[in-house]
Amino acid sequence: MSVIVAEVDLRGHVAVVTGANGGLGQQIAEALARAGAAVVMSARDGARLNEAARTIASETRGEVTSVPADVTSAEEVARLQLETERRFEPATILVNSAGVFGPLAPFSKTDPGEWIGTLMVNAVGPYLTCRAFLPGMLATGWGRIVNISSAASLASPEVLNSAYSTSKAALNRMTRHLAAEVEGTGVAAAVMHPGSVKTDMWADIRDKVAGRGEASGPFGSWVDLVERTGGDPPARAAALVLELVDPSRHGRNGEFCWLDGGIEESIPSW
Repeated sequence: MSVIVAEVDLRGHVAVVTGANGGLGQQIAEALARAGAAVVMSARDGARLNEAARTIASETRGEVTSVPADVTSAEEVARLQLETERRFEPATILVNSAGVFGPLAPFSKTDPGEWIGTLMVNAVGPYLTCRAFLPGMLATGWGRIVNISSAASLASPEVLNSAYSTSKAALNRMTRHLAAEVEGTGVAAAVMHPGSVKTDMWADIRDKVAGRGEASGPFGSWVDLVERTGGDPPARAAALVLELVDPSRHGRNGEFCWLDGGIEESIPSW
């Protein structure tokens, strides 16, 4: 795991990170811990999650704990919120990093369970966590919510990627509604594209397009680009999260945020 030297001071803050049992989520959790936040890491895979939390706690000597939870369950999200406050205090930082890519198939040939499941994790999950942790932020008078979106939510529609891109477009819109509600309260909510990172999700897409040739659409060339360049370093996405939650900065409420100098050009957003 790359070490991030954080210049942001998050001492006294409690941060919750979903999808934190590996990859980008774990990198973000480490960055927040190095910046001084007490970090609650959450994911469905309890064994991997606990190991990731132990590693970060050992490397950062910070206050790091793990709470396994399925973000698509309102009951489990409520338990995550209660456990966070029991172990620390109300969270002032929430990073929704849990995500799945879903089916890579023409719309009419997708599996309904897999398609709906993608929206549940990528859009309904952040709704449930935002709804659970927002009251504590409003009561505190300060908070930062960062939802990990994707450039796919802004790209021109194509044949194979309806579930993932729809889920992230829904996440964008939900975050903008949330941002309108919290304007002027001291809480800010934003979405960000983490770049083209060589993660487990990238490997999943690589495996799904293998052997498809031209039928893979833009995904084959994207997989090749990330393979050839090594992708955007996940540490840069973590650094952007630190920028967005920095208490010394004005919150970027309702914005779609991009990495500077990513391997792909940004797409017009808002």
